[in-house]
Formats: sequence, C-alpha cells, structure tokens
Amino acid sequence: MKTGTKYALAGASAGIAAAAAPLACGIYLGKKRRPLEEDDFLRIKDSALVTESGKAVNLLGVDLAATPFTCTKDGEDFGEGKDRIFEELSARFGNYGAREIYGKYYENYITKADLKAIKKLGINCVRVPLSSNLIFKEGKLKKTDPDLDRVDRIIDACKKAGIYTILSLDSAPGFDGSEDGFESDGKKGFKTRNRVITMWSKIAAYYKDEPAVAAYDILDCGALGTRCVGNIENFCIRAVKAIRNVGDSHIALVQFDNMSDELSARTQGLNIAAGVSRGYCTMREMQDIAASSASFTGKGIPVIISNLRPSSCATAVSVLYENGIGGIFTGFKGRGEYIFRGNPPVIDLKLDDYDSINEKLADACATKTYMLNEELLGEIKQASCGIVFDKKLQTPIKIHYSHGTAYSAGI
Repeated sequence: MKTGTKYALAGASAGIAAAAAPLACGIYLGKKRRPLEEDDFLRIKDSALVTESGKAVNLLGVDLAATPFTCTKDGEDFGEGKDRIFEELSARFGNYGAREIYGKYYENYITKADLKAIKKLGINCVRVPLSSNLIFKEGKLKKTDPDLDRVDRIIDACKKAGIYTILSLDSAPGFDGSEDGFESDGKKGFKTRNRVITMWSKIAAYYKDEPAVAAYDILDCGALGTRCVGNIENFCIRAVKAIRNVGDSHIALVQFDNMSDELSARTQGLNIAAGVSRGYCTMREMQDIAASSASFTGKGIPVIISNLRPSSCATAVSVLYENGIGGIFTGFKGRGEYIFRGNPPVIDLKLDDYDSINEKLADACATKTYMLNEELLGEIKQASCGIVFDKKLQTPIKIHYSHGTAYSAGI
C-alpha cells in the first residue's frame, strides 16, 4: 500500500499502473466502496491494523463531535461545560427532556447527507463521542441498559458507506476536578471508576459483533485534560479486561503516556492500541509522535490517532502514515479548523422553552449554514490518495472460456 506522500509523488505512469492492478486483486484507489461486512472486522497483527480477511487498513478520519451550543442565563453568558448545561436543562425539562434536546441537536448536526459528503472525501473512519449522561437514563450506569438508538443510526449509516467508527468516551461521572473524583485514591474514586467500567461492559456487550466499529477509545484523556497514569492507567486496563469478559474482541485504544516493559506485560493479549488525543499540533509535535511510536510498535502495540488537529492535515497524515499511524485528523463541522466552519447556536437556559430550544438547535446546525474550509478540504483530499478501499462490484465477474481455458474476464 502506498502512503499519501508516496502516492502523490509516484507520477502519472505509476498511477496508471496502480489503476490497472485492482481488476486482478479486487481493490482500487478511489472513493467508491462496498458496505462493511464480517470480514472487515479489525484486529491487530504485527503492530498494524488488519481485517479478518488479512488486508491492512490505514485510517483517515474526522471527528463527529458536535460543537457545544452557546448558552445564556439571566442575561449573561453561561460559560460552563456541556455537563453543567445538561444539568440546567434537566432541572427544567427532566432527564429525558435534556437527553432529547442533546440527541435532536446531534441528529441535526450530523445527517445522512453529511455522511455521504464524508464518504466522497475518501474518509474511511469517524470518531463518535460517547457521554454517559446521554446514553444512560438518569445517569444510572448499573441499573439501566444503554440507550444507543442514535449511535446505532450513525453506525448503520457509516457501515453502509464503508466507513468505520471509533466510539470514544469523552464524558463520564467524576470528571469534576474534586479531590474525591475519578482520579482519586479514595473509595469514592474507585467506585466511580467501577461505574464507568460497568458502562463499557454494557456498551461492548451490545456492539461486540459489529464490524463497523473499528475501536473503543476507553477514555479521551486529551479532551478531559487528564493523563493516563496511576489510577487512570489502571482503570483503562481493567475496563479493557471487562470488555474481553463479555466476549468482545474490538481493538481498545488506551492513551498511555509511555510503554514500559512492565506495562507491556500487563497488556499482553488484550488487543490494545495506543491512542493519541490532543488539540492543535505543530509539525514538530507530529514528528515527535511518529518518533515515540517505536516504543509501542516495538512491543506489538500500534499507535492510532484518536483525535487531533494538526497544522497541516495532509503533511501530518503523510508523516504519520510512514510510521504506520492513522486515525482522526480533523473535525467535520464546528468553530475553527473544521471542514465546515461556523458559529454554534445560542439558547437562553431560563427564557427559551423546550420547543424554541429544539427549533434553534435544528435551524442553526444545517450544513448549509456553515462555510466550507477550502484549504482543509484540499488537504484531506490529498491525504486520502493513499487510502485503499475494497471495490464494490456492480455486476458479477464473468469468466469466458474457450476449450477449457480462461481467455478473458470482464466486469
């Protein structure tokens, strides 16, 4: 497989030769692809991602996390995070009403038309954020099953388009910065971490046979501002083991700080990859990620970018692809360096009623209200040149015989 850089530099004659090869091997360089099937289930082999049928896969993806909507209250800006906004909405409309507001907002934010546009870009993977207060009613992780209907709709649409999904936990109980929160050594911290492990066990039991799920990002440490050391590191490993106990073999991303011999022994046989998540990155930081990947790949652990915003998408992809690293390199729709750029809607937490909030969030999230980032779009198209897709045959292959010998083949 050629990387984005090598393919771009190969020249016209090499490109023609590459285009001829797919008729024989069943793959081609292009944007059309078939839906994902059981043979596309990803696993780790020799520090790389391969399908059940043995084909190597490079991931080039976008983040589908919705930009938080802006809120006001009592005539002033409500500068709190989405969990506090959720609490305010729950106080007015109940837990179900708050979950519906967020759910409908996300449905308007990422539509089937959006996923078709993503497919045309040559992207083969998307990040789908998970939040415990949205997929578990009343936040009861132990007593209720996850409500994954909306996540299902995204996964099903992606599956039909030949796009993998990474399910990433970016909001969970206990991330409030308190001394007895998620990271603490105390009993409350341990019980909080166990609740999230229960959450992952239920999600994994639900999706364990789904080939369109590329991986589980156990905890988006980059988004949450935490480091995967100490209690967080132990939590992630225990969560992966719990996932394995329910019969799920999906790749698990853990955002390790480093890989020691002792840690390598603890993760042996768990089908774990090292995840990398952070915001804006310079090219020097990209090179550092590529250089540090050897400490993981040397122990059989691939590195996957679970969420990143590099200064140059195309260059970053080519640098990291050279080291066998793929993943999520930009956002789809939001404020700043996204494929579609725009401002989030504004709602008043005290004055707007339920219907007006949903109307505002629906109207403001249509892709047509955003501006296309032409420069970033060009970088993504350049990067996608190195992605290989299975060919979707429109008609069966016909083999013509003459005197018992195959002499021609046509599609």
